Amino acid sequence: MKKIFGGIIFKVRKTYISALIDSGLNINEIRRLAGHEDERTTYKNYCFNRMTNKETENLLEKALN
Repeated sequence: MKKIFGGIIFKVRKTYISALIDSGLNINEIRRLAGHEDERTTYKNYCFNRMTNKETENLLEKALN
């Protein structure tokens, strides 16, 4: 039971931190909230591209125009 509960907490934490990154909140604030000393730890473990290829392409085009 303890192992299952710990896994659920990790998933909630991962979802929360990933959502903060997706929202555009400053990485230093997210890092601080997560208790990480270095933002690279936060990015390495919690930053995922959850967009479709088309959404990514549209954002890239928008950024370059």
